[in-house]
Amino acid sequence: MRFGLPYCAIRVQHLTSEIATSRRKRDRVIDCFINGVLSQEERDERLATIDRDIEIAQNMLMHERPSISPDLDTLAGALSPLV
Repeated sequence: MRFGLPYCAIRVQHLTSEIATSRRKRDRVIDCFINGVLSQEERDERLATIDRDIEIAQNMLMHERPSISPDLDTLAGALSPLV
């Protein structure tokens, strides 16, 4: 454990961060294409790679996240400060 977090939580944080970074990268590639910096072929190649990386990370994330569903009382208690 690092900083009191179990390995699973650290892995989830890493994968979530990786997905967010890849999505920002994807946006930059589209911006470069719109601004004429990249050709359509370069854009397509880069987007294919980024999309594949996002899909892999999302699949890994689905396997890392616990499939526990909180009961209604737990959920109500967690959301009560927002009401």
